[in-house]
Amino acid sequence: MGITMRAYFIRFFLLLKRQLNYRLMTIFLIAMPVCVYIISSVPQLNESEPVRIGMLAAGNDILAHQTMQHLIESSDSTTMEYYEASSADELNNDIISGRTDCGYIFPDNLSACISGGKYSGCIKLVSSPSSMMASLSSEMVFHSMFGIFGQSIAADYASSLAGTDSTASHIAKDYVNERFDYYLNGPATFHVEFRLLDVSGKAQSGTYGTSAPHSAEYQADTQLFPLRGILAILITIAAMFGCSQYVTDKESGVFLAMQGRMTILGRLVYTAIPTILFALSSLLSLMLSGSHSGLSEELSSITVFAAICILFAFALSLCIRKSRIMMSIIPLYAILCLVCCPIFIDLGSYLPPVSVLQKLLIPYYYISVL
Repeated sequence: MGITMRAYFIRFFLLLKRQLNYRLMTIFLIAMPVCVYIISSVPQLNESEPVRIGMLAAGNDILAHQTMQHLIESSDSTTMEYYEASSADELNNDIISGRTDCGYIFPDNLSACISGGKYSGCIKLVSSPSSMMASLSSEMVFHSMFGIFGQSIAADYASSLAGTDSTASHIAKDYVNERFDYYLNGPATFHVEFRLLDVSGKAQSGTYGTSAPHSAEYQADTQLFPLRGILAILITIAAMFGCSQYVTDKESGVFLAMQGRMTILGRLVYTAIPTILFALSSLLSLMLSGSHSGLSEELSSITVFAAICILFAFALSLCIRKSRIMMSIIPLYAILCLVCCPIFIDLGSYLPPVSVLQKLLIPYYYISVL
């Protein structure tokens, strides 16, 4: 009995040593958590500079200044940043130097142009040929301007319906202004149900609308939301790689001296060693990145997933006896997982056949179930 256990231990140690002889795999195991830690620790890699958009009012037109003020106050500092330029020369120099993507010059008679219907070409757009945000920014400028000007039009129209009665005119005008502000800035009049990935990469549900106007405010600490999906694919590929090495060594006669349970042990160890190593490296990567939901929960889920991958690779080694076929399957399977699994985009939500195919891919269960 002692000799048998010693033989098992020696075989296991030799197989482990053989697996760790692959320097590329060892380097990858170490580099993966190191790279994740560097990316999650450097704020500049997780934040993008906002696109600066300049504005200039040529005169004292009220509509122009209100539009500029509204855009500056409502700027999204992570996407676009509106600012008021001091002169046309400064705006042009900022665009030429690349500090500003584009700019708008409002005329001194903007209100009169809009009221008289002569608005075509009244606002001057200054941009470089390489500008990528001019079209989107123009939509936001006109949306802001007509949001302000539309209230004046609606109030004046309601006031005119009251005729010569000044009291009724003021009441109608005040009522329209109040309701206009309510519908423009008040609670939402519709609901949108959505699913987001939180910082641990797991699905969240939410509602945006009248009953929950702030429930859509999710803020991730990093930009590593695909991390769980990528790690799941790497663990699966590691198990398949171990399976491929077993088939290759079996073809070369490494297991000729083994019989019975020793052969089963070799098959199991070949698939288990790289899977466990990549699972540990993945767990460390998740903990270092901050994209986790707790050590105990992550450890249990990644343990179950590693066991599933080992069984999957073990069954695959029973079905496929040729190393060339096994090696050709690995990249195809990896690409299929990247495309079909909900890592970067969930194609299953748009294409029903893909949602069925997802259930046949091992990484799907770690991303969406575990």
